Amino acid sequence: MKNILSVDLDWIKDTRQAISLISLLMKKLKDCEKIIFLKEHQQLLKYVENYDNTIYNIDHHHDFGYDDFIATTEFREGNWLHFLINNNIIKNYFWINNVGSDLKKENLNIVRELESYLHTIDLNICNEINFSKIIICESFEYSNNISPLIYNILLEICKCNYKDKTIIDSTKNIASYIKLYQNKIKTN
Repeated sequence: MKNILSVDLDWIKDTRQAISLISLLMKKLKDCEKIIFLKEHQQLLKYVENYDNTIYNIDHHHDFGYDDFIATTEFREGNWLHFLINNNIIKNYFWINNVGSDLKKENLNIVRELESYLHTIDLNICNEINFSKIIICESFEYSNNISPLIYNILLEICKCNYKDKTIIDSTKNIASYIKLYQNKIKTN
């Protein structure tokens, strides 16, 4: 089983959170196999290969789907998790959220299909986990003033210290990749 740490920088709401997240990442970056930088969260689909994955997601948003995007076929930043679960791409999901994160009971229906699910505000659940991949997402549309700065700092640290395992995703349109991926699922 592979553990993937997904970090959506919109999770950062203040400097205390920024410092605790950077501290966690500085401990975890050196031991992971790949470090991936994304502009939008749904791009992570390219880096989650099979069903035997556990995702730890540090994120302000639940991304199970919102309003019109819960049952839609359109794959977006707000419903990528719904897509991964519906297509049996992950089996375990741990969401590190904020006290003010929006979580409604009806959003939990989809995660009941997983082997395990947890949502918590405790970043420390990541301390003892070894991650094969760390995915860092800028989410500029949803970020505050701190998030883009942290994204660029982390990017520069990784380019200097971990350049052999750092990937900077340059996908122009994830929708075309989704079509290829869905065709691959149908043929298997």
